[in-house]
Amino acid sequence: MSDRLLEISMEDGKYSVFQESDGRLHALRHGEPWARDIVGDKLVLALAQEVARLRGVCQEVNSWIVCACIAIPADMMQSAARIEEITRCEENAK
Repeated sequence: MSDRLLEISMEDGKYSVFQESDGRLHALRHGEPWARDIVGDKLVLALAQEVARLRGVCQEVNSWIVCACIAIPADMMQSAARIEEITRCEENAK
């Protein structure tokens, strides 16, 4: 099991960003260490964290969609507040 805090791959695995348990940040490009130094790069970390969060939202919403065909309306309404909460754009939430 990995001690990494974050592991995210993009572009079909072309790029991977990792945050180690000690906070160090590094990236791979085509599986090789990327020459670009991203240690301490808060932008890269913030973007990777947002990608991970949004992928989680997609998985959660997908599970509701898969179950929607067998759920009754009352069951779906129980999840409505959660669906609205996680799909609200942060810019519009304020």
